[in-house]
Amino acid sequence: MRKSLILVTTLILILVIVAVFVGLHYNKKAYAERQIDAFIAKQGIPKDKIYDEKFVWDWSKSGDYVKNFHVEGDDPAILYQYFFTEKGSPILFRPYTSTTDYPDVKYPAPTEEK
Repeated sequence: MRKSLILVTTLILILVIVAVFVGLHYNKKAYAERQIDAFIAKQGIPKDKIYDEKFVWDWSKSGDYVKNFHVEGDDPAILYQYFFTEKGSPILFRPYTSTTDYPDVKYPAPTEEK
């Protein structure tokens, strides 16, 4: 009886710990997406011009949350990339194309207000 009580208590404790970590992950993911979307809104990109959008957690390399998409009316080879690293850090905007390191984009990053 005592062994089964210890086993059940241990399993419940493990489940609670896993649930807390999963909850924290999804909370951070939702926060990251809101922050990236706010940055995109400041950048002035209309939502109806965005296509081929992906939002992922780069767990295998950097641990950052990354949003990628293309914009209608811009060069289709340009991929708009946004990186969220942690709370309090700025969103990193990096347009990507295989032809150049610094492509000219229709919607550049907003300037920081001081």
